[in-house]
This record gives sequence, structure tokens and C-alpha cells, in this order.
Amino acid sequence: CYNSWQLLKGSWTKRYKELLKKVTENDSKQYKALSYVEDSVWQTLYQQRYVEENDPLKQSLFDWCTKKFVGDDDEFDTSMIIDEVKALEKKEVKTIRDSLRIMSAKFLMAFSVLTHTQKCVLKLAVSDIINLNTTKYFREYLLHLDVDKQQELSALQPPSLLSEEETKAIKATFAEHKKALFVDKMPILCDTTQGKKGQIGYVMTVMKNKFVEWQREGGDDDDEEEEEESTRKKRKRSFELDESDVVQIVKEILNALFADTLLRWKSGEKTTESCKKMKIQNEMSSSVKGSCRNIMGRRSDIILYNSKKVPLCLSEVKDGRSTTETTSQESKSIRCTKSLQVYNTCLSGSSSIWSLDWCGTRGYIYHLKRHEEVDVVLPGKTLSIPKTKEELDDLESTLLALYELKNFLVEYEGSLKEDFDANHDEGYIFHTP
Repeated sequence: CYNSWQLLKGSWTKRYKELLKKVTENDSKQYKALSYVEDSVWQTLYQQRYVEENDPLKQSLFDWCTKKFVGDDDEFDTSMIIDEVKALEKKEVKTIRDSLRIMSAKFLMAFSVLTHTQKCVLKLAVSDIINLNTTKYFREYLLHLDVDKQQELSALQPPSLLSEEETKAIKATFAEHKKALFVDKMPILCDTTQGKKGQIGYVMTVMKNKFVEWQREGGDDDDEEEEEESTRKKRKRSFELDESDVVQIVKEILNALFADTLLRWKSGEKTTESCKKMKIQNEMSSSVKGSCRNIMGRRSDIILYNSKKVPLCLSEVKDGRSTTETTSQESKSIRCTKSLQVYNTCLSGSSSIWSLDWCGTRGYIYHLKRHEEVDVVLPGKTLSIPKTKEELDDLESTLLALYELKNFLVEYEGSLKEDFDANHDEGYIFHTP
């Protein structure tokens, strides 16, 4: 994934020196000597692995895509790319990956007339990602996939990670706390470190307090009906939760459910090491001159870390008021999640990963699964934050979905090693410069 042996040498020498910081002073001198490798060795490695095994068409499409989004493709030679794509089209049996190559090229050729959604799909396609999570994305892929491949993808399903016993227990606890808080008006125990009963009790207590707070902020419905149209619209808008409100309540709910683990959700638009690594890798492998500072290195609103500060899950949070912003958010989130998946593969992480996103008080969980050399985004459960006690039942299905996500992430965290493996996959995940 490097376009010269010098970049290959520089990258791996830097990685090795970073690892030296973790060894004792007595051993560091011995290991430091190993960092001096003849240039001929790097040249041989580059020729054997990074030229012979690299996918030149994918790299070319990636570079073309980068130039299109920065508006600097006037002198970019696309003739060889188009010839290779034409050859792919003539194949009798195409893989899903072949179809994505053809799709990416066609989108790039028609870039000036693409819709916003199609541009978001393009960023996924050049990153070898197929998004089945929402209809507006899946509809674009359907036009470029053979019928048998469509059926094959449609048959994929995310695994079920919540047992029947767990489901019954969560529903029973929810019903018990609902009666205590909203019917009997009784306080309940909320020790989140002692299991689901305390966690669900804490979340429901928080929501009860929020209902009162939000009702006060939104005003009484009867009073609103008596006011003028403009005033009513203004007061109605004030009741909508903004992005910071959503981040705060989502993080509070998630940390309550994860309180009996060593995993913690953090907020504040952070850039993970996985994103930084992908940014550096893509910059070094790209033929595009100049800075590619945001080609990866994107930030995430909420990140789940384990006790060793390894990120396990990324989530985007928007207020959900703009359809365009929501569409962009979905594409960005998926690409950041794939970067996390690629990065954690170095720690023997699973090739599949779960994540979640929020658009206002509505959200969803999705499953990123490796299938035939591409990553497929499978739809999971929907999520909802109730804003009134009349909507409280929506919280039950949300808790069930989040506990299923928790089961995966706890298992996923347990599969990670403390040290990087020598062999791991490299990848390109596109982000708009």
C-alpha cells in the first residue's frame, strides 16, 4: 500500500521505534540495532509484496475519487482505468468486488451530475463497502449488482446475541420499574455496577427526570394551542433536542448499561488511532500530491474504550433536522467503523464489528460483516429516546437492542490481544479531503 520503497521503509522503521519505547532500557540497545536494515532489503520487500500483490485498479479509482472531490482532476489520466473497467465488464462471471469497481468508475465519470446520496455511496464503493442499512443507499447498489449477487447479499443476516432468557428478564425488569416509577410513584434502587436491574432502574429514573425537564422547556400543550402560529412554531422548535443534548443523554444511558464492565463511552469529537493510521497509510499510498489531511483521520462524537484505551466502537450523533447531513453522517460513520475494524484486526480482532448512530432522538445499530473481499453493512435494531412518558414503551426495545450490542462488544474486547500481530490487512477507506 506504499508507492515507493522509501515510504515503506520510513513507515515500518517509525513503527518499530515506537515499539522500542515499551521495552526496558537494557533491552533497547539490543533491539535498536535491528532497526538498521539495508536499503536493498526494503526494495526487495516493496517489489515482492507492495507491487505484485497490490490492486492497481482500486488504487487508481481511489486517487481519481480524491481528485474529483477536491476539484483537481483536469490533468488526471483516466484512460487506463477506463480500459481496465471495460475489461471487467466483459467478464462472464463478476465478483461483488468487480461490480463495485465498475460502479465506482461510472460514478466518477458522471461525477458532475451525481446527487448528494450518490456521492456518499461513491465514498463507500471505492472503500469496498456495500451499505444495506438504509433503502436510499441499497437502491443505488441494486442498479450495479447482478440478480444473483443481490439475492446473496439480501440473505445475509446479523447474528442474534441476546438469549431468550435475557430478553424475558429485561422485559420483566422494565415492567417492574415502570410500575414503581410511573404508577406507584416509588423510588427504586439504581446501582448500575450490580447488573441489569440497577442499570435499567437508573436509565428509567433519568428518563423520568428528563420528561419533567423537557416538558418545562417545551411548555404546556394547552397553552401552545392558544398562542399565535409563529409563537407556537418557535416554542415547538425550542423543545427539539440539539446535538449536545442528544450526546449527553446517549452517553449517560450507554455508560449506565456498561457500568459493570471496564468499558467506558467518551464524547468530544476525538480522532482514534485507527483513523490516524488510515490517514497516514492513504497519504503514503496515494499518487495525489499535496496534503490529504482528511482522507482518513475523521473524528467521532462518542467512542467506546477499554481499560487499555483501545477504541471498540464509534458513534456519530446529529440532531436529525437535516436529511443531507444525516445521509453524510451515515456514510462517514461506516467508513470510520471500517477503519476501526481494520486497525483492530492487528490485535486479532474479529473481521466483523457492530456500531450505532443517532439522528436526534432516533438511532440504529448496524453490523459490518466481511463477505467475499468486501464489507457489507447489515441493518440491526432501531433505537429511540422517548421524550414523554407516553413514549416510554419505545425505551424497552431500545434497551434490548443496546444489551445485544453490549454482549458483542464485551466478547469483542475479550478477543483482542495486547500486542499487534505481524500480519494484518491493509485497506483504503475514503474520506473527503
